[in-house]
Amino acid sequence: MISGIDTFLRRYGDLIATAGGFGMVRSGWGEAAGWRRDRYTEVLAAVDEVADRMAKALADANALIAAYDALPAATATPERFRLLEQIERLLTTTPPTPRPNTPQQLRSIINNRRQTFQNKLQNLRKVANTGQKTLSGLLAEVTALLPLTGLDPAGLTLTPYEDLVVAYEKELLDRARALQAEIAERLTAADAALTEHDAAVTGPDRVEAALDTLKALLGEDVLAVPEYTPAQPRRTAVSVAAVFCDGSCRVLASGSRRRTRISVPSMIPVWSARFRRDGRLPRRAYEAERRRRRCSRASPTATVLHRLRE
Repeated sequence: MISGIDTFLRRYGDLIATAGGFGMVRSGWGEAAGWRRDRYTEVLAAVDEVADRMAKALADANALIAAYDALPAATATPERFRLLEQIERLLTTTPPTPRPNTPQQLRSIINNRRQTFQNKLQNLRKVANTGQKTLSGLLAEVTALLPLTGLDPAGLTLTPYEDLVVAYEKELLDRARALQAEIAERLTAADAALTEHDAAVTGPDRVEAALDTLKALLGEDVLAVPEYTPAQPRRTAVSVAAVFCDGSCRVLASGSRRRTRISVPSMIPVWSARFRRDGRLPRRAYEAERRRRRCSRASPTATVLHRLRE
């Protein structure tokens, strides 16, 4: 389950995106990506914390090693052992037993332990610049460096993060099962509506049953308009009105086509038009244009505003 978390999240995101196209909206890939980013960041922070702690221990050990090497030749053996054992506790949690017979032997062991400690620390530092792009890849990379309990008393465990992965996978699985149940309900309702459609006698009944089928599949918000053929195309009377700068409104041209071309002086810029039978400009449009013109210092030219249609 840990190694497959990224594949699981991607498949869940694809599932939710498909369901959203049918009106079954769920929190999907955005939430999953945010959750994965948070876990990824937490693992990196945990590794950095251990690396910082180990780096301090190594620095302290190096200082003590330098102090040991600077001891006078006449320093007593017990004092040498005391200092070496203090260094050893910084580099390992499992000192050798029994203790070596001479300080020189213990000093040689400490050299080896120091090199092992430093190599592990360098590997931990490299995790901060990891090339892993997935959470599972990062967890696998860090796991390969464990355990650290032989070098650091606190060590590092990935169990809390792995538990979060398992819990989130279970949560998403429960959501997917709930979605599956909703899909089954919709399919059942759609089948019932199709049965009513096939049994309907009149056209309106068939249309209603077909709309019920669409609502069952796509949700109550679906909008569908049945096809229809008008008995006779409707011809709408056209008139074009103009508002002049003095506030007057006059009909310039009229006709029976949907788009009427009119000949107006070149000084009259044409804006737009709408259809209406009586040739008058709606009061709201008239008042709006009159207010605009009242504040304008333009020359007294007429502007064709609306082609009115009912």
